[in-house]
Amino acid sequence: MTKSRHWRKSSRSIVSTATVLLLTTLATGCSSLPRSTPAGRPLPAPEPARHSPEHAGFRSNAIEELAGRVVQTARSLLDTPYRYSGSDPGGFDCSGLASYVYASAGVELPRTAASQARVGSWVAPDELLPGDLVFFGEKRSRPFHVGVVVSVPGEPLTMIHSATSSGVIETEILSDSYWLPRLKFGRRALGTR
Repeated sequence: MTKSRHWRKSSRSIVSTATVLLLTTLATGCSSLPRSTPAGRPLPAPEPARHSPEHAGFRSNAIEELAGRVVQTARSLLDTPYRYSGSDPGGFDCSGLASYVYASAGVELPRTAASQARVGSWVAPDELLPGDLVFFGEKRSRPFHVGVVVSVPGEPLTMIHSATSSGVIETEILSDSYWLPRLKFGRRALGTR
């Protein structure tokens, strides 16, 4: 038998053996999984992961109420002037506005946008809900601006924020040539588990 022929026969044998072992492992592994409890009741379904699509739009009534209060307060402050380090209706900077509207719902936020970016849980921009915080920056690790989401899923992503040149305004993020490229992430600080 030539060396080449022996190698082909040997490699086919290894592949066949590996295939049989793999199929045997899969067959016995699947059949050994319990399908019910000892009492014969079906096992409960595993709880979805925290950031799974099933949880993306879920909020309890209490959280919906807090979010509504945050959005309502933010809307009531439209046209308030911008004021550096401002955190009251006499004038706001971006993080001062976020802190103020959250306080109206009884939730305390840190004072700066960078600190607020570490509160709650991370949310992808396409999963943001009213009352969530949305952050902007040149680098993901250093946000320089924060806004409060006021749009509901299915509507264009919109925030209320305090802009240096305009004061407290409402901006549709996805159609804004300045804010869209700087959009980094969102945080859910209301009702995080």
